Amino acid sequence: MVTANAKSTLLRLLARTELASFQAKKKLLERDFAPEEVDPLIADFQSKGFIDDRRWLEARVRTLV
Repeated sequence: MVTANAKSTLLRLLARTELASFQAKKKLLERDFAPEEVDPLIADFQSKGFIDDRRWLEARVRTLV
């Protein structure tokens, strides 16, 4: 079950910077959220377009070129 705390934490993280799914997962796990909570939350955010690995990668490539 996804808690409001996990959701608000992820929203705050994404408000600061674009994150890839692996980064979002790592940051939430570092904050002691359970994997059973993190995985569905990230999937939900991906389905809504809040987390987009392709968009993150394209932005990353632009900064390196």
